[in-house]
This record gives sequence, C-alpha cells and structure tokens, in this order.
Amino acid sequence: MKALGLDIGTNSVGSSWINLDTGEIDVGLSVFPAGVVETDEARGEPKNAKRRMARRTRITLARRSLRKRLLRLELIARGLLPADEETFRKLLEGSDPWALRREGLSRSLHPHEFGRVLLHLAQRRGALGIREPEDDEELKSDDGKVKKAIGETRAAMLAESERVGQKIETFGQLIANLRDERRHAIDTDDKRLPAKQIGPREWRDAVRNKGGDFQFHADRAMIRDEFGKLWTKQKLFGGPLASILSDDLLNKLDDEAGDSTWRHKGLLFGQRRQSWDMGTLGRCVLEPTERCVPIADMYASFYRVIETVNNIKIIDSGKAARPLEPEERKAIIDCLRGPLGIYESGKNKGKPKKTVSVTELRNLRVFGWGRATKTTQHRFNIESDPDREINTDWFHRSIVHGAIGESRWNNMDGRTRASVNRAILNYDPDRDDHEKHCAPGAVKWWRCSDVEADLLIRAWKSPLH
Repeated sequence: MKALGLDIGTNSVGSSWINLDTGEIDVGLSVFPAGVVETDEARGEPKNAKRRMARRTRITLARRSLRKRLLRLELIARGLLPADEETFRKLLEGSDPWALRREGLSRSLHPHEFGRVLLHLAQRRGALGIREPEDDEELKSDDGKVKKAIGETRAAMLAESERVGQKIETFGQLIANLRDERRHAIDTDDKRLPAKQIGPREWRDAVRNKGGDFQFHADRAMIRDEFGKLWTKQKLFGGPLASILSDDLLNKLDDEAGDSTWRHKGLLFGQRRQSWDMGTLGRCVLEPTERCVPIADMYASFYRVIETVNNIKIIDSGKAARPLEPEERKAIIDCLRGPLGIYESGKNKGKPKKTVSVTELRNLRVFGWGRATKTTQHRFNIESDPDREINTDWFHRSIVHGAIGESRWNNMDGRTRASVNRAILNYDPDRDDHEKHCAPGAVKWWRCSDVEADLLIRAWKSPLH
C-alpha cells in the first residue's frame, strides 16, 4: 500500500510516495517557470505587464478619438458647428470656451458657440468612478487626491458665491471667474510684428491641475449638471439655437439608458461598462487546460488564505525556521477568514478593515508576542518582506460573516452554497439591473430576510481588497 503527499506552491509541486509496507520513500519536485520578472531586489511584475498597459492605452485613445469624431460629425449635421475647416479653426482660436460656459447661463448663444461649449464639455467631462479613500495610503494616491480636490471644488463654488454676491451654479462659471482673477497684464515693450499685435498682452496663472497640483477637479455628475442647466437656459432664451435643441438631439448626446455594453449612452457622456472576459483569465500552471478562477470565488478566496499560511514559518532566536503547529495554523486561518474588525483610531476610525497586519498576527492569543522590536525573540519569516501581501478570505468574511451568518451558512447544503457562489460571480455589482434582480432573488433562492438580503448586496458590492 502506498500513500502520496503533495506540497503545492505558486510555481512548484513537491511529491512524496511512501510505501507503507516496506517504508521506502520516493520524492520528486516539479518547478514551473515564474510568470514574473525575477530580480534579487523585488518581487517583480508580470512579464506582459508593459505590453498589456500599452495595448490598453491604445484602445483608450482610439475610443476617445472615435467618440469626439462622432460628436463633431453630429454637431455639424445639426448646424451647431461649421463644416468648413477654416471656419472651424477660427471658431476654436477666436472663442474662449470657459467664458462661453459662463455666458450660456445669462444670454442666448449662437449655434456655433454652443457647439464649441459641447466640444469643451466632451473634452473635460469629469472624473467617474472615484470612490472615497479608505485609508491614508489611498488618500495619497492620485484617486485620493482627485476625490479631495472635487470636495474642495464644491467648497470653492460656495465661497465664490459669497464673494461675488451671486450664486455660482456650474463648474464652468467658477473656472471662468478664476481665470479673470488670475489674469496679469504684460507691461514690457511689444516686440511683435504689427500684424501679430492682436488683443491684450497678458498671461494667466493656471486654474486647473498642472504638474501634479490637484487644485480644481469636477466629477461626472457636476459636468452633467452643468450641461443640463445650459441646455435648459438656451431653450428658454429662444432664438435660432432653441429650435435646434430637440429631444432627439438631447437623447443622442446624453442617454441614461444602458445595456450590456454601455453603462451610460450618449456622444457626450457615453461610458462603457467595466467588463471581465472570463476567457482572458490566465491558464492554471497546474492544470493548463483550465482557466484561473476569480478572486471572489469562495474556493479561490480560501485557497489564497491556505497558500499564505503554508508560506508562514516561525523563527525563534538562535534556531532554524519551523513550520506552524496545528493550533497556530488554525488560529491564523480563523483570523484571515473571520471578521477583521474596525479601525479604532486614525482617519479610518470606525470603518471596517480589509487587511491584516503582521502585528495583528503576532498579537493572536496563541502567540501573544506583541509588537516586533530589535530584540524580539520570536518572529515570522514574512516580517522580513514588508511588501508581502497577507491574503484574506474575502468571500468568507464579507459574504458569510458579513451577510448570511456563519451558523446559517454551515446549515446550508452544498447545492445552496454553490448557488450563492455562482450568483456572486455571475452578477455585476456595478449594474443597477443586476442589483434589482439579485436582491429579491436572495429572498427567494436562499430564504434570506429583507435585512439579510440588504446586507448581502452591500457585501457583494464591497471591494475585494
């Protein structure tokens, strides 16, 4: 009789055959090539990362260029832009779109002026999908700085309203006022040729983010609100422009109806849905005929925890590293799969934790080592790598503990658990129609209460990290 033991790592598999009758042991090792750039100093990035990023940049630029081209053709066909190239060039050079966005609230614009405004809105249509930073590290990122700048912009609109004694209704109105304030005349001799001496000689301080200075930012909702106000005002003013602004044109520019491809339709604010083609998932190194599973899968989430725990060793002072004892192993697994608690201090006080630190593992009851110091007698091998990620079980802590409840989950049969897992993977948390279908489905399929279904939806929409 023989027994097989396996040690499965990220890019290697160790095996051991034991003949229980004779006591003979045969061992083997298979090492797979790493899919990252191997260096001595760092963990490395995927080998195709640069090529993938370059391809994504090309796709984004091509889509943006196509959207602007289709918008311009539509505006030309509607009489909102000149078809002649020379006339169009003069319109771009001879008009200030920020000033037109401000004037559009108080006077009737010429059709070509309004077309110029629409082009400007399409060029700077506001940030979308910027969520609230969850910790200080996210606040330091570009997304965190943009989110902070958006809040400061709204405050600046209120301050400017008090200063001028008139309500600042739109982002364009605010920027136009700031551009006027930051205008400076040039007093030196004008050495330009007489034919080039056109207009006042002046320069302006920058009013938008420049060189990493996140000064003023607008989100998509702010720009859409400005577009709606300009459209309504111009229709009320009457004149040649009002007759062009039909409901059909409005629907082509800004259509909230979405589908499987588009989160928001329209030539101005069209936005594709975030999609993940399962066919693009990499191949499993152990089973090349199978695709890798998404992190949200309950088995993948658990596997990531087991993989992390398998790599943890304990180093006692003056001794060789040893593997975890069964009790120690169980304590770490329970910690990484259970609720992680909330932040008790700092900017994120009161918010749920998404990760676990090495210090929290050291403070588990089974260890009780406290915070590491230079004279620490016990430590984990992972403490020497500050960039190492400690994986947690997103599915178990968010879906099981955060919504369904562990006791209820343990009483479910395998078929019901698989149904929950399929729903988490197949439904898109960014789609409102999926959310409306999933919420009552949780009550019908898994007999959840309305409160439990609401908790499940919140957990389902929570970030994976």
